[in-house]
Amino acid sequence: MQKAIGKVSEIDNADETYEHIHKAVLDEAPRKRKGVASKLHNMRRIYYASVSQYIEDFMKTCDLAHRLGCGYEPYFAALVLLINLRSDMPEWCDIIDQQLEGYDNLNYAADHFHDLCKEALEKAETADVSALSETSSRNRRKQVSNKKKAA
Repeated sequence: MQKAIGKVSEIDNADETYEHIHKAVLDEAPRKRKGVASKLHNMRRIYYASVSQYIEDFMKTCDLAHRLGCGYEPYFAALVLLINLRSDMPEWCDIIDQQLEGYDNLNYAADHFHDLCKEALEKAETADVSALSETSSRNRRKQVSNKKKAA
């Protein structure tokens, strides 16, 4: 930061200090927007250990991208979310697809998107728990099978 705003002795007053800091922050903004937009574009459910983790990160990244002016419109974000959740929660995604009929970018607000994410998180917690118990059951069956083979 010292390099970006210059040496303290070169700055004569508060207005100049503000201008130097403002310029340094603005120089970082395009890089930050590019990074966040790239992350948002590349986010996929398969890169996360759980459905809940994906939804939380997607929602946070969408919010940050929106604040930086490089995000998806809420309606488009909802569609992307559904595409990524379909393999984990197909029935729920079908229901939401039907509910989204009649909406578009003009009448689907950020509040709608946040409500959708909260609902998805509730459903995902159930899906994550059942996936864990299914994996746990499968592992127990393998252990029993391996013990029988060893005996």
